[in-house]
Amino acid sequence: AGTTASADATVTIEQEQLEPIVADFSLSQNPDNPFNFTFVASAQGGTGSFTYSWDFGDGQSQTDLPTPDVAHTYGNTGSYTVTLTVNDGQETVPVSRNLSITQQSITPILPDIEEVSSDLTQIYNAATNPDQETPRDTSSIAIIGDQTATDPNFLAPFASGRNYTLADGTDQLQSVITRFENSLDQRRSLSNINEMIQASPRPECEGQTELVCYINERNAITVIIGVGYQDALNMTNPAEFADRLTQAINQAKGANAVPVLLTLYPSNDATMQEGINAINQVIIDVGASNNVPVINVWRGLSGLPDNGISGTTPNVDPSGEGFLSPNTQGGINAMNFFTLSTLNDIVNQVFD
Repeated sequence: AGTTASADATVTIEQEQLEPIVADFSLSQNPDNPFNFTFVASAQGGTGSFTYSWDFGDGQSQTDLPTPDVAHTYGNTGSYTVTLTVNDGQETVPVSRNLSITQQSITPILPDIEEVSSDLTQIYNAATNPDQETPRDTSSIAIIGDQTATDPNFLAPFASGRNYTLADGTDQLQSVITRFENSLDQRRSLSNINEMIQASPRPECEGQTELVCYINERNAITVIIGVGYQDALNMTNPAEFADRLTQAINQAKGANAVPVLLTLYPSNDATMQEGINAINQVIIDVGASNNVPVINVWRGLSGLPDNGISGTTPNVDPSGEGFLSPNTQGGINAMNFFTLSTLNDIVNQVFD
């Protein structure tokens, strides 16, 4: 008889040991919209096939995205915890980063002070030359125009003898407040740019324009030039307005005062906003072409609730008059923060 042999065979299939997922993400801020961010995830290990879920920290999220990049726009300044969760079907890995959107991070100052400091230094040196008949007072500032001069909250709360509060992160502005505190509550109110650059009707200003006369009255080392709603409403020729604003800049420089321009703040009225957008673009272009700092308050206030406006004028943070913080929700407070920050940069880069 035949013999049959049999054997038991054991087959072992070893499962591939996967490397753990290592995840991270980067973020970038949109230079044209400081509340808009792009997040880009990176992931290695695992099965290599990932989905990406995002929690933006403001109550908004996107889940199971097949691609690693996503954009998100925040509604307000504040601190947010952004969490990315990477999933490969077998493992889930979260990673979080803190994101802070402050008024300071919005940086509505154009151009950068360092880019124009050489031109401003020449003006400063001429203004403080001891051979001058009347050297400029380096602690005096002139504020002139419509937008700035008609609002009593603009910089005035920080004048000598007034009560104000510096919040965390703004204490570096104390020195510039102290320097200019005797002139922060003084201003010259005018109806439009024409009135500023034409010969003054005041007897004490004979032979001078309103702008030059006020600079001389204040013996100011720097002048903040603001235009108003009447200029926005009446501007039918942008080139003509640009010429008038350039005249104002040249008059200030000729008077040995460092000029600083302000854009108009936003409006909640759509018709008015159209004119404001047009005039602000001219202000920014004129500032850039003349190497003059422009405080773009429109950009800063446009990120605040209701554009930082109550009715037709900037509102004040409820924390109290003079409260100054890069996280403020008040339009006037934001204007003051940007303006004082710019003056601080000018002092640090040019004056001292």
